[in-house]
Amino acid sequence: MAQPQKLDRFDAFIPGEPFVNPWRRDGSYAPDFELLSLLLREAVGTEQSSGIVAGATDVWAAEELRRAGFDADDVWPRRQSPRILPRDVREFVERGLTRSLRSQVEGRYNTQGARRALPAEARVMGSAYLKQGDVVIASWAAGVEVLISTKTMLSSYAKNLRNRFEEGYGDAKNLSLRGNVGIGVVEGP
Repeated sequence: MAQPQKLDRFDAFIPGEPFVNPWRRDGSYAPDFELLSLLLREAVGTEQSSGIVAGATDVWAAEELRRAGFDADDVWPRRQSPRILPRDVREFVERGLTRSLRSQVEGRYNTQGARRALPAEARVMGSAYLKQGDVVIASWAAGVEVLISTKTMLSSYAKNLRNRFEEGYGDAKNLSLRGNVGIGVVEGP
């Protein structure tokens, strides 16, 4: 069995289905900030360079997309390993293989060899360069459908704030040249 990955530590906090409907009668959306708080508490005490705090934010954003109605396995990171599994590959395994072969393939997802072969990060082609997406919905046929880039700052705010803005602008420019891109900011409670 392969070593645990950084997002595995959050699995226990993800609620089982069915989700609580996040859509209010007036059409507004009610984010689950309680889940975000639980995930961030799990990340307390970790080094920023470990990516655990950012991972907590990514897991939360992915869960919010699922709560909003997106297919659970289309959203990366997925709820289970492999965290990134292209929709087209998943559909081939689910619909294109016999039950026996599908079971064998799915049983190997978490082996060391499979983890080396399956992507550990979602990377999408922008107009100028590859962009790592923190939370992504994509397919080979349609390309990027949703891409969320999360940024965390736990120290050196004055020094890093300009860098975060530049990264955000660069990401938006790179992706906007590929097609329609919406840009938004979600702030905590």
